[in-house]
Amino acid sequence: MEFINYRYLILLAFLFFSCALNRVIPNNRVILLFGFVLMCFSGFRYDAGIDYFNYERFIFSNHNLFFIEPLGRYLLLKARYYNEPWIFFFTTSATYVAGMMYALKRLNVLGNLSIFIFTTFALMYITSFGFVRQYVALSLVFVALTFLYDKKKYYFIIFVLLASLMHISAIIMLFLYPMRFLFLKNYSIVFHLSLMLIGYFSIDIILKVLSVVPYFNYYVSYMLDGRFGTSGSKIFITLLCVFLVNSFFQFLIKHKKTKLMTFSQNMFSLGLTIYSTFLTFGEAFVRLGYYLIPFMIVWTVLIYSEISLKFSKMVYLSFICFMGLSFYFSSLYFAQTSYRGDFLNNMIFIWER
Repeated sequence: MEFINYRYLILLAFLFFSCALNRVIPNNRVILLFGFVLMCFSGFRYDAGIDYFNYERFIFSNHNLFFIEPLGRYLLLKARYYNEPWIFFFTTSATYVAGMMYALKRLNVLGNLSIFIFTTFALMYITSFGFVRQYVALSLVFVALTFLYDKKKYYFIIFVLLASLMHISAIIMLFLYPMRFLFLKNYSIVFHLSLMLIGYFSIDIILKVLSVVPYFNYYVSYMLDGRFGTSGSKIFITLLCVFLVNSFFQFLIKHKKTKLMTFSQNMFSLGLTIYSTFLTFGEAFVRLGYYLIPFMIVWTVLIYSEISLKFSKMVYLSFICFMGLSFYFSSLYFAQTSYRGDFLNNMIFIWER
């Protein structure tokens, strides 16, 4: 690597220290404290994230923000009123991290492994720097889906609607409710992979349907104009690798498979299917699949907790740690060569300006 911002190394050191300390101090108190560190790390950042300076420009200027969803607009106007961009970034960061940790706690998987995956894996914490409003919506959708699993319809609807006030794309998640029973069924690995292939080759049909749906026809016109190229294929392939490895270890413990494990696998699979469907149109559209990717955390923790053989447990944990660290450092490395410019390694904190 040419360069790694030492601040990310310090964050990683904090992560390992917190995980070690959490084994001594009960009730995940250290993990909750590390969650606050994550909020501050991204909340008080400067020059980190694809759209960082766009948001800063919105705050310092008098631009009409009618095109931004109500909650995002409110937070930007609040930051504009005080002339302090950190108000927007800290509020969105705190909401995202708190939402993710609350959802993990509701599903009883909050702990060392889940916080490691959340901090290091692709499409998780580091990615939130670049897609601020959507990742706030993502955390709210994640919370909503925990209520979907618990059959609490009204809470599910409320949180999805709340998420859509931050990013309109979240409204699509409402369509999951009538299909809830499908996510509690067991499917073969062949079925999951077939869905991803079908999704990849069925994009033309999907575009014709979306072209007649209000608001989304606007995005379809972008796609047909070819304004976005293929992007995110490396992430998809590596996440698919995680899916296959998880499926293998789940097969080894199939007699211990739980309902939540099945639900999480199916959610993660659907997220990858949406990802593969829009893969040829780049990240602007594969981001629809991001909403379901957090269930990879839940699925992984559940599998790990049910593995009884020490050797298998060690192999599986080594794989997860390897993938997490690979994702973490490759995100920093590839940010250097992005056509947008280095949107991660230039980061400093606002008090260092």
